[in-house]
Amino acid sequence: MFERKKLQNLNDIFIERGKRVADCVYFCRVNQYSNGVQEFLETYFEESRKNGVILKSPIANPDGNNLAYYEEMMGLAYIHDWRFIADCLKKWLPRMNQYQRETVAMAIYDTLEEMREEGKNANILKNVYIKFMCWLYYRFERIVNHLGGAQIPKILSEGVISNHQMKLLQVLSYAGCDIVLVQYDGGAGYLKIDPGEKYSDVYMDTEGKPFPEGFDFKKLQQDISNREKMKQLYGVLPQVDNCTNAWLTGTDFADFLLAPYLRGTDERFFYNFFVRIEGVEEKAVYLNELYQFQLQLKTNKRRVVICSDVIEKPTVEEIASIRRGNYKDKEALIQGLLPNINYAHSMVLRGVMAKAFVNCILEEEKNSANLNQLRNKAVSLLCWLNRYQGSLFGSWKYPETPVSSI
Repeated sequence: MFERKKLQNLNDIFIERGKRVADCVYFCRVNQYSNGVQEFLETYFEESRKNGVILKSPIANPDGNNLAYYEEMMGLAYIHDWRFIADCLKKWLPRMNQYQRETVAMAIYDTLEEMREEGKNANILKNVYIKFMCWLYYRFERIVNHLGGAQIPKILSEGVISNHQMKLLQVLSYAGCDIVLVQYDGGAGYLKIDPGEKYSDVYMDTEGKPFPEGFDFKKLQQDISNREKMKQLYGVLPQVDNCTNAWLTGTDFADFLLAPYLRGTDERFFYNFFVRIEGVEEKAVYLNELYQFQLQLKTNKRRVVICSDVIEKPTVEEIASIRRGNYKDKEALIQGLLPNINYAHSMVLRGVMAKAFVNCILEEEKNSANLNQLRNKAVSLLCWLNRYQGSLFGSWKYPETPVSSI
């Protein structure tokens, strides 16, 4: 049987069996929420959907039809011996191979033996055994025949579970499943059935906090769906992203004149700024400071675009140059307008422009009365991008940062 290890890093649970430090599985409880937990649960939810089982509510006890079918196929005999259980599994779950049958049989036997040592009588053991067999057939049949493979089956469960459900999960953990319990109550319900935390480990997040109101697997599934829609909107994401203002020291123009390679060294980012200057320290010399600042930018061969007062509205000709149509929703609008963004000199910068455009439209949707108004704003944005991109970027190369001033 497999050995349970404590999960130190959430992503370790996605490592293939053969690449783990030991031939181990993880059975952990997630009692708190964080951005990292959200990201992990989204990935684990998808892994469980493809190669495991998702339990969105406590497992219901076998109903009359389940029990009648079991009795018809297997009878009601029970012998407290793992070999008897293995023989029954061969008939009840015929897709399992010998290794899987014996592993599950020994795990069931060990769990029932613990119950026997706790004082449970033979009739209780038989009833729990039959419940386990029904649950394996109706809820876990899709994974028991994958036990022992390179890809370890995943089980994801939410909310408070029953004592017998916990014991079956213990069986599946012994037999080679990774298991994650999401405990919205902070874990208090679980501790009532496993006060010594014998069968699972709690994952502690340094940024953890209580789960948000209304968070559950339905909400998680919606978040995953929304994220997939966003991926489709963005297409191929750019290789670099912006690091805006985080690198500023607060020394005004000296910061702006700092060469890109002195702002930061992480190649995943280009280091830019977006600042608003209100008022001046010395009115008499301010215009001269601006003039000297502009000269220094030119000396540094920085591209500069200056717009006095406001950015002028798009012209009729600029608007006519934008290919557009009628759209049923914001997703169709974005996908329909994105081809208007062209920058042949660099696909990296084209990707940055496209991502920024999508972000702006998604944010602007909150302030738009209807889709037609949103389309007009998007068209204006594309007109301005076409108008200024040549002056700002030219034959852009990473990590150049032009300057626009209004």
